[in-house]
Amino acid sequence: MEKPPEFVARRRENWAFLRRALESLQGRPLFPEPNPERKPSWFGFFMTVRPERPVSRDELVSHLEAHNVQTRPIFAGTLAVTDRVMNSRFWAGVYPGMERGMLEEIAGRITEKAGS
Repeated sequence: MEKPPEFVARRRENWAFLRRALESLQGRPLFPEPNPERKPSWFGFFMTVRPERPVSRDELVSHLEAHNVQTRPIFAGTLAVTDRVMNSRFWAGVYPGMERGMLEEIAGRITEKAGS
């Protein structure tokens, strides 16, 4: 079943908003870089927190969840890399029904914790 074009467009807009809003944090967590030849309809905005960073993935996720920003872990890869992926990555949704204030809250809470 295909999604209505406005549904897909809003997902892309919400993802792009978070990417722009968090640009100053690049590297503190790492953000996705879409393939320039593709135009994905993002399900979520995923982040990778490297182990050497002062704020861990768990600390960032706990901070977001404590402020009512729902997150989800990512499970991917072969058995050899699953633990690394699961312990360093998570995502926040980019549901099309999110309003600008909700996206600003997500970006603000990520910046508040990861920007320190």
